[in-house]
Amino acid sequence: MKTLLNIRSIAIHLLVYSLWILIFWRITMVLDHDRIFLNIGLIAISGIIGVFLLHSVRKENKTRKQIENLTEQLKKANAQLTEFTKQKSEFLSIASHQFRTPLTAIKGYSSMLLEGSFGQMSEQVRDAVNRVYQSSEDLVSVIDDFLNVSHIELGRMRYDFEVIDFKKFLQETIEIEKHAIDKSTLRFNILIPQEDDITVTIDTKKIQQVIFNLIENAIKSTSKGMVTIALTKTSEYMRFSIKDTGAGVAKKEQTLLFKKFSHARGRRFNHIRGSGLGLYVAKEILNKHFGNIWMESEGEGLGSIFYFELPIGKNEKLLKKRKPDEFFNNTNMSQTTQ
Repeated sequence: MKTLLNIRSIAIHLLVYSLWILIFWRITMVLDHDRIFLNIGLIAISGIIGVFLLHSVRKENKTRKQIENLTEQLKKANAQLTEFTKQKSEFLSIASHQFRTPLTAIKGYSSMLLEGSFGQMSEQVRDAVNRVYQSSEDLVSVIDDFLNVSHIELGRMRYDFEVIDFKKFLQETIEIEKHAIDKSTLRFNILIPQEDDITVTIDTKKIQQVIFNLIENAIKSTSKGMVTIALTKTSEYMRFSIKDTGAGVAKKEQTLLFKKFSHARGRRFNHIRGSGLGLYVAKEILNKHFGNIWMESEGEGLGSIFYFELPIGKNEKLLKKRKPDEFFNNTNMSQTTQ
């Protein structure tokens, strides 16, 4: 492109200079006074046009050089920004690991105290220790989110895929989360189809993390009422949904929830703590599974439904050995109330 522009500039210069030489030659060769005046007028006009053309070409060349310089500066700035982002993610990863070690000890010893491993405590002391335990648990969750984001940005998120029965996996996952469910005082409906197994190819720990996040979000945003977890199946996809009767989300904010550091706004959400990274991480995880995640809500105070879908069956693309972060109706349901 640059070579073509240079050739064009040289060609215009040669054309203008050749035209001037030709007209000057005609003036010197013609003795007729009328034709001399005509040629003088012609060279004056061609001179003005030629000067205008040469000025335009030189101005264009100057502008092109300025654009090239700006492009080069932009490339350098982009390279510096990329390096800065990498350093930021690496720092975040290292710092999160360093914070997690003492927090694990705080959480562990708090749990032992609550279980009576070091003797009985008064209710006042137990309440204080329980607050320490809950705070450490919340902080560990936030640090896990930061670690996941840093791994995603650095391309170090690892996936270990296997083919499983999602129905059984979901039941086991809900059982693990039973302590949070029981503590919430909310009614939980679990709707799982009775028909054939639902086979999927997933990283169980990553999808479990997504489900934990959605259950905890539903509990935090719902002060009273019901949470319904349902599993449905089509010919190509299985769909997980979790519906709550809680705070809900305004229409304009629904798509923003899946961006980094995003929280729903309003007085109903002031009590909800978190990093604002859980749904962003969930979306990244589902993308790597060729799945999708979204939410629906009629507005604030009207509850929410979060969905995610996964392809059904054995996925050879996912089962192949992969480098870290490579690629980037309730019929026949059994209902239980907890």
